[in-house]
Amino acid sequence: MPITSIQLALCGAVVFLFLVAVVWRAHITLPNRPSFKGKTVEAWLDTDAQCLRVMPRGEAKTYAIPFGRLAFDFKVQTYVGERRVYHGGEPARTFGSIGPGGAFESRTYDGSEGWMETVSETHYTGLTSATLSVIDVPEALHRRWCGEDTKAQTRQVFLASLKAGEAEAFERWLRRHAKVLRPDVDGLRAQWRQQCDVWLATCRRQRTGQGKPVVECFRFCHDGVRYLVVEDSGAILAARGDAPLLTDVGASRAFEGRRLTVFRGCGQEMTFDLSPDDIGALQKLARKGKLTF
Repeated sequence: MPITSIQLALCGAVVFLFLVAVVWRAHITLPNRPSFKGKTVEAWLDTDAQCLRVMPRGEAKTYAIPFGRLAFDFKVQTYVGERRVYHGGEPARTFGSIGPGGAFESRTYDGSEGWMETVSETHYTGLTSATLSVIDVPEALHRRWCGEDTKAQTRQVFLASLKAGEAEAFERWLRRHAKVLRPDVDGLRAQWRQQCDVWLATCRRQRTGQGKPVVECFRFCHDGVRYLVVEDSGAILAARGDAPLLTDVGASRAFEGRRLTVFRGCGQEMTFDLSPDDIGALQKLARKGKLTF
């Protein structure tokens, strides 16, 4: 049966609509576009205001997060359920055999009763929790690199439950624009290291002794340096803060185990962990009468 022009036109229309759908789908899921549109949430890059804007579908309120300060987390939602499982016991069994002289011998094995067990199972809801937060930059990163708590420097801005497909697409879109949305960690870390070097050099320039110190300890915190030096004369000097001033702590010190604690004015207390070599060096000074605790 020959194909009519109407059938050809219908086939062409179907192919055209299919191609349009494919192109539209590709546009919606393309991660490098400046906006994201899902069934639950919309988001776009507001270059004029230099921020990410997020708006739940059906709402007029938008949530703004400045460029370079975004932290996001996607977690699959699960719940733990319990169910009772029955384990069947073993029935009693009797085994027989013919012994010497034709005698019948039998053995009976006692069975066991069945028992119930409570089993915990993890179930997936099919949803993912999407959390967007704004972080204080650079303080939050400084605290993280120093091993300090960063909870106070992180503020949750947006929380939503998304279906798995939409959550994956949204996360992919955020990661695609991470260079704009998230902090420049490499650049900020380089600046932080440079600042730490400046603090350390400032402390070392204020030393009273010459040559290598007997003991030198330091660590960096988000608000400055903690520095301790013991000179060959037995003097113990310490400094702290972002404008460190090295001062002699005098007798305001305590030595316990492998820790040396010094006290400065305004109730400032600093504790330093000493290595075995540091302890040995302090013991030498003590034997010479230059240092007492």
